[in-house]
Amino acid sequence: MTEQRRYTLTFTRDVYDSLLGALRIGESTVENAAFVVCGVSQSERETRLLAREVVEVPSEDVLYQDELTMRIAYRAALDSMNRAGRKGGTILFVHTHPAGATDFSRQDDQEEAVLAGVAGNYHPTLPFIGTAVISGPDMIRARVWTSERAPVEISRIRVVGRRLEFLVLEESSPDYDLFDRQVRAFGRDAQKVLSGLCVGVVGCGGTGSSVAEQLARLGVGRILLFDHQAVEASNVSRIHESVLGDVGSPKVEVIAKRVSAIHPSIEVRAIPRRIVELSAARELRDCDVVFGCTDDDLGRFILDRFSLDYLVPVFDMGAKIDSIKGAIRFVGCRVTRLQAGHACLSCRRSLDPERMRKDALPEEEYEQLVREGYALELDEPDPAVVPFTTVTAGLAISQFIDFLTGFRGPDADVDQVLLRFDTLDLVKSSRVGSPVCVCGRPELHGVGDRPLFLDMVWPEG
Repeated sequence: MTEQRRYTLTFTRDVYDSLLGALRIGESTVENAAFVVCGVSQSERETRLLAREVVEVPSEDVLYQDELTMRIAYRAALDSMNRAGRKGGTILFVHTHPAGATDFSRQDDQEEAVLAGVAGNYHPTLPFIGTAVISGPDMIRARVWTSERAPVEISRIRVVGRRLEFLVLEESSPDYDLFDRQVRAFGRDAQKVLSGLCVGVVGCGGTGSSVAEQLARLGVGRILLFDHQAVEASNVSRIHESVLGDVGSPKVEVIAKRVSAIHPSIEVRAIPRRIVELSAARELRDCDVVFGCTDDDLGRFILDRFSLDYLVPVFDMGAKIDSIKGAIRFVGCRVTRLQAGHACLSCRRSLDPERMRKDALPEEEYEQLVREGYALELDEPDPAVVPFTTVTAGLAISQFIDFLTGFRGPDADVDQVLLRFDTLDLVKSSRVGSPVCVCGRPELHGVGDRPLFLDMVWPEG
């Protein structure tokens, strides 16, 4: 049965801090207001507002304000609606309650109903508008007006920055006794967050199967598994929980069955399609976090762009062995956190354009090009050994836990880790996005849905 549609809201830390500054949180004793231009993401399960830009209310449009009330000219709202309409999104109207009231007042109900009516009458291209009240730095309530009569609570508010924080999260009742040992480490609040997460795992081979298993044992509430391949005999040496009897079965179904056996309460969805297919890529929009466990460069490029368009952090990983005739020359792994404001895989030179071109072709077409001499020879399968893929997955999960809890401290913002198994060298780094690339241009982040998904041409409609 399809879950009832929910509404959620995502900020980057920079945009949220900009909003707090515009509202003069902690400084002003009178109500203040601002508009936030938002991108919109709409899947079957969730409508997501993606905060992109804060628009302050001009002083000449503030008609009245004191510690309990505020009135603004509707032309300020119309200006912001026009701005959002040009960007294909909507607006979030935010005001403060400096006196400390944490919920919407009766006057808020009346004023916002009028604002929703203005949007419906004068800007019908907006699918809805959002409104929010902030009474402290981390105290926010928000809702969506689909008409002037029916506000719907926004049930989840995320802030993506050094950490993934949830200012509002639906009520849940995780089995704290079942996860007692990790509750002792990170507390009940962290377990509540884990139980409410939807996490995507793209690729269910050596690293992906281990990531999925660890997510299940951590108590993540919903897991989406993506992989179009079936288990081969050579996969059993590194796919966690697989056996020779699984050969020929879709990888996603094998892993989904094992995850469900670990904790039957986990909702697992097996998606036996490549992430380079539009229908599969769109499924990512329900995720709070995604793990990229594929060696498909085009798929990794798609995940990179997705993290920017939808403000969903992605942990991309890979393990590599370089050997000649059984002699090891290099064994290492990489885990990179991709998110708005941080360097993308292209800027890190982690993508191969020729491989991306190959990955975009159907296998039959690529093999034909090879036979005709128009493409590089087909790659031989890379070496892979289960201890190295498993450690890679564990490293990614440890980065994920720090991203949720901040256990390494506020200054330990490491977005890439390189580990050499042969020399035991570890290199940590963090890179901001380049201003000449989409990854370093905030005005291009959080666009959400648009006529061409991720602004790409896809092989299917």
